[in-house]
Amino acid sequence: MPRINHGPLTGALVRTFLLAVYLLAVYTAVLGAGDLLWPGAGIAESTLLWVLAATVSGLGLTRARRFATGVARRLAPEPTDAPYRTLAELSRRLADASSAEDALPRLARLLADGTSTRTGVWLAFPEGLVLVADSDPGGEAGSDPGARGGEAAGPPLTADGPESLASLSHVDLMVPVTDGDDLLGALTLTRRRRRFVTPRERSLVEDVAPSVSLLLRNARLTAELKERIRQESEQALRVHRSRQRLVTARDTARRQLGEEITAAVVTRLTDVENRAAELRAALVASGGPGPAPDALGTAETRLAEIRSALESAIGSFRIIVAGVYPPTLGDHGLPAALRSLAASAPRKVQVDAADVGRWNTEVESGLYFCAVATLRAWAWSGEGEPIRVALRRHDGWARMSVTHPGCADVQDRTLGVVADRVAALGGSVERTTDGAGCRLSVRVPLPVESPC
Repeated sequence: MPRINHGPLTGALVRTFLLAVYLLAVYTAVLGAGDLLWPGAGIAESTLLWVLAATVSGLGLTRARRFATGVARRLAPEPTDAPYRTLAELSRRLADASSAEDALPRLARLLADGTSTRTGVWLAFPEGLVLVADSDPGGEAGSDPGARGGEAAGPPLTADGPESLASLSHVDLMVPVTDGDDLLGALTLTRRRRRFVTPRERSLVEDVAPSVSLLLRNARLTAELKERIRQESEQALRVHRSRQRLVTARDTARRQLGEEITAAVVTRLTDVENRAAELRAALVASGGPGPAPDALGTAETRLAEIRSALESAIGSFRIIVAGVYPPTLGDHGLPAALRSLAASAPRKVQVDAADVGRWNTEVESGLYFCAVATLRAWAWSGEGEPIRVALRRHDGWARMSVTHPGCADVQDRTLGVVADRVAALGGSVERTTDGAGCRLSVRVPLPVESPC
């Protein structure tokens, strides 16, 4: 428990008593002399005597105050070892602290007890000074200690630098804490009840500042380490969520591929199997050593239907394989792959890709799968005017546009797939609707080719 200094209280009582004695003596002398000179004085004379007593006491009040102060200092001198006791108490309390976060509030409270002011401890970070400990956190300029290192109740007080900190309205004294040219933080004092910071208090804070430089350095390193751990944790969480999205996307793609194979190939092969069974039953029902002419005609019709169904199933399977990764894309480039995709589409698709040459593998595959996603939404539903796919190279950008003359809007799911692929390549997607129809425009930057 800190020792209580009774010196200032005793001195104040002595000064007050001596000034009261002086005023009482002056009023007694003046009023007593008036009674002797004017024994029957009326109200006017009594008022004049009171005014005269106040004037005389006021004229001698300055000298009386000086005399009372001198007597008070002789009777109750201020202890000269107070700063040293504060420094010793500081060493003891900081030694008992279990961590830097616990030591900083103790430092603020100890300085407040030693100076009778409100004390703040600030740490210097690259973005400025931050208040991390306050002897009176509930005050007007208070802040939750350790706001940077832990959970803060509110935004911490900050300052751009020592000059900005010293200019704050609630700061009456600012002492920087440095280690050579490195600014570690600052200690601030705020006066209470309109009193001023005394030279002894200023000297105490200036003596304490160098001794706490190591403490502030450790506190700053601890806060920076916690901030780094927080950032690493957030990054690890983002990576985990990204992996979850990749797994979900992979499972969705596998499920979609299975559904497409089932819907486009298995169903048609089942239909072929049923037609073949019907043909066999018709041939068996005709009987005799040879098939009847009607049975042969029926068989030819059934065989033509089976052949058509097989060709349709094979075409559908080729379309699905093209959606996985077509060999034409790697062997002959994007224009040839788009023309092969257009040839397998149920609806007519025109491809305009003259003199574009070969591009980067990532760019070609990205644009190809964007075209696949768009054409699946447009060319595999309904009939009408041909869909146009245009491919261009312009100012270091690969540009592709898919135009639907029937103004069929792009579904959000399809647009999301296209936007994700284009964003991964650093490009952009634009959807427009005008007199020519609905147009989906994609542009992707081409890598700069290094000179040979």
